[in-house]
Amino acid sequence: MTPWRPAWLRTHPQAWAFGTLDRAALHATSRALAARAGFEQRASHFARCWLRVQADHPALRSVFRNTPRYLLLIASAVLHHRRDMADPLSGVTPSRLAQFFSHAVRAHLHVSASQLKAVLAHARLHGLLQPATGGADVMDARFRPLEPTPLLDGILRQWIAGFLRACEGDEALPLPAPVDAMIATPGLVGEMFGYRLAALEQDRFILWEDFAQPLAWVLRHDHGYRVFLQMTEAMQALPDGTALVPITAQEISRRAAVSRGTVRNLLADAQAHGWFVEPAPAGARRLAPKTLQVTLQWTALELVWMHGLACAAWARLQASPQLVAAPGRS
Repeated sequence: MTPWRPAWLRTHPQAWAFGTLDRAALHATSRALAARAGFEQRASHFARCWLRVQADHPALRSVFRNTPRYLLLIASAVLHHRRDMADPLSGVTPSRLAQFFSHAVRAHLHVSASQLKAVLAHARLHGLLQPATGGADVMDARFRPLEPTPLLDGILRQWIAGFLRACEGDEALPLPAPVDAMIATPGLVGEMFGYRLAALEQDRFILWEDFAQPLAWVLRHDHGYRVFLQMTEAMQALPDGTALVPITAQEISRRAAVSRGTVRNLLADAQAHGWFVEPAPAGARRLAPKTLQVTLQWTALELVWMHGLACAAWARLQASPQLVAAPGRS
């Protein structure tokens, strides 16, 4: 990795164009990390970091409850970060968010106008978006600018921190500065998430594209990822290539603050997808070898991806003081 971009990006992500992402290099890097001896301990540490962030910041659960809500909120952070300070109508508007879902996301996820309206209303009701300071007073609500609240900005900073803390101490995932210093950098949220959206818009890349069958169904479930993280944190690799998950559905429900019915449904779906094998001790489950490999490969891919984008964003902001100093930047 250069000081400003990972090897799997052909050019700097700030000017992302088609072909910037080297998919083969990204997946090769993550597969090598997942295959490293003892990586299951790093995967459990990653899950622990993420769960700690969620426990310390309960509002984060609302942001990441499902994919449409998550995409709308990070798109809002990016539009706000890239707005024209001289144009009071620039930045986050319902019409620009609708355009984003219509063009950038449609190939991967269909979100209707009514769904988008409901998600936007939820974000405003829960203090995640608010009318932009100094925004223009226009009659058409589609063009009334909004902006992320300090609550949303803080949530997204801690979301980034969850990944970076999981990288600490790993020579394969070096950090250019302490985690607290990185996430405190003004503009980091909008800059880094801008790279994520550029990958989607320009290279049609979404992180779970290669996990469509084994994992995407988990990510699309409300609360599915939290249940997945609870199992990942608890898993213990066994010599036969399986992994013991010594935690009951009731305990997962308690720790994840999810209803028992939701957990039971998720585990039933996992069983139907062949995630578990027998025998397993009472109150525990045993991950099939293929499931363990998917878990390790997914964790490695997330760490490599987020580490690379966050480091590139941090380096660019350090090299461009005007981006950091711009008033109102996220």
